[in-house]
Amino acid sequence: TQSTWEPHHQLRHSVFLYPSEELITGSVRAFAALLTRMLAGDKIAICRLIQGRNAEPVLVALLPQGEERGDDGAVTKPAGFHLITLPFMEDLRELKLADTVASTAQVQAAKGVIRAFTAMNFAPEAFLNPALQRHYAILHGLALQREPQMPVDDTVPPPERFARFAGTLDAFKNQISSNPLAWEAPKPAAKRKREDDDGSGPPAKRAKANPTDVAS
Repeated sequence: TQSTWEPHHQLRHSVFLYPSEELITGSVRAFAALLTRMLAGDKIAICRLIQGRNAEPVLVALLPQGEERGDDGAVTKPAGFHLITLPFMEDLRELKLADTVASTAQVQAAKGVIRAFTAMNFAPEAFLNPALQRHYAILHGLALQREPQMPVDDTVPPPERFARFAGTLDAFKNQISSNPLAWEAPKPAAKRKREDDDGSGPPAKRAKANPTDVAS
């Protein structure tokens, strides 16, 4: 049943599937029959997906979705299947986490950060995809043979907002960790030196043997 699927079972973002008569004749009829039966039985389908000729098979789940319409008759949710990539047995592992409980002061500090950066009257359709807008700007610049004007990423909070709530962020950091270095980016691990390298420079190359000397 659909209730047996959990959100943490997916390895990456899902893909929405719908039929196309232009590509496969009869796909709409087969799609409608499968979707109707799965919705009626509250079922999900476990399938094997091979995306290309040389691609490795992966386990996927088909989660059906019925069509929903708003009061004005417009489609708010189209009919189709959510294709969800499932993990193999080797992908599942138990994490041993420390049994810690946040204090009241830590919870209050976290609430302050959430309140400071909560967007009021948020509407997803009001924000454009910054990656797509950057791609379109580059194409536009190439077509006109001029420097592209990169769009502003509206999904990133403005810097003045961080400056305004700097005290709230510092209070949260101090409550979570008393060590300020814990919030810095980790430094890359030092490379291991070879046993024959004294650190003064790259290891000396071995001279190749002369074939004439070996033959003699």
